[in-house]
Amino acid sequence: MSEPLLEVRHLTVRLRSSRGVLTAVREVDLTVGEGEAVGVVGESGSGKTTLLRAILGLLPAHAEIVEGEIIFRGRDLRRMRRGELRKLRGAELAMVFQDSLTALDPIMRVGDQIAEAPRTHLGQSKSQARATALRLMAEVGIPDPPRRMRAYPHELSGGMRQRVVIATALSCGPKLLLCDEPTTALDVTIQDQILRLMRRLTEEIGAGMLYVTHDLPVIAQLCARVAVMYAGQLVEVGPVVDVFSRPRHPYTRGLLASVPAVQIAGLPLTSIPGSPPDLADLPDGCPFQPRCGFAQPDCLLGTFPLVDLSETRASACTHHELLDGLSDLTAGAR
Repeated sequence: MSEPLLEVRHLTVRLRSSRGVLTAVREVDLTVGEGEAVGVVGESGSGKTTLLRAILGLLPAHAEIVEGEIIFRGRDLRRMRRGELRKLRGAELAMVFQDSLTALDPIMRVGDQIAEAPRTHLGQSKSQARATALRLMAEVGIPDPPRRMRAYPHELSGGMRQRVVIATALSCGPKLLLCDEPTTALDVTIQDQILRLMRRLTEEIGAGMLYVTHDLPVIAQLCARVAVMYAGQLVEVGPVVDVFSRPRHPYTRGLLASVPAVQIAGLPLTSIPGSPPDLADLPDGCPFQPRCGFAQPDCLLGTFPLVDLSETRASACTHHELLDGLSDLTAGAR
C-alpha cells in the first residue's frame, strides 16, 4: 500500500487555562489517504477543531503540542521551519474555518482575498488570479461574482462569507483540505452544491479531506471513513457504512440515536444523558462511563485507548459486544 497523504501519530495537545493545564487532544492516531474523505464527529468541546488547528500549525498561544508526529506527504510538519510551513499553507494544505467573519480580512475585498493565494503560490498574474476567483465564486454558488468580488466581508451575509472562505481554500487545488463545519451557515441547496464540489476535488485531483462536523448525514454523504471523538480522544474509527450500521462504542451509538428520524412522524427525540466531561477534571477510567448505559465495574479502572477490532475497525470500549443484538438504537440508554 502507498503511504497515506496525512498520518497523525500519538498527537497530544495541552492548553493552559486559569484552572491549570488541560489535555484537549489525547494520543490521537489518524490517517487520510489520497482522494479519501475522513469525517471527525463528536460533541462541542471534544477536541475536533483543536485537532485541525494542530495539524495546520495554527494553535493559539496558550496551546502546544507536547507529543506526536504530523506526517504530510512524507514530511513531519512539526519539524518544518515557519517559512516552509507557510509555503505549504494555502498551496498544498488548506483549511475552511468555521467562523467566516474572523477568517476574512475585514479591510480587503473578498475577490482580492480569493485571488491572493493563486498569485502567491501558483505565480498567476493579476488577471489570471482574478479569473480563478470569478470561477470559484460561481462554483460555490455566489451570485453575480463580478459585483461580489468588489464587496468587503461585512457587506455579505454569513452564508455568503462562508462561501468566500471555501472558495479561498480551494483556490490553489490543495492536496489536503481541512474542513471545520464548512457548511453550517448554508442552506441545504447550497450545502449540497458545496459538498458535490468538495467530492469532485477529492476524485479529480486526488486531494484528501478531513471533515469536522456535527451533521452525521453529511458524513454519510461525503466520507468513506469516520473517526468519533470524545473528551479529546478517538473512541471509534472505521468505514462510515460499518460504524453507522453497527457502532462499536456506546458514545457512537448515542450520537446516532440522537439524529431525528424525520421519516417517522411522532417518534420522540432522544439524547445522550448528562454533559461532556470537564477536561480539567476527567472521571476515573473511561471518560464516557458516567453517561454510559452499558458501563461495567471495570470501566472505572485504568485507561481505554483505541484498540483494533479488525483491519478497518477500532474502538476504545472493552465491552463493545454488549451493543450486539440490540434492535433499536435507543435501547439500553439511561
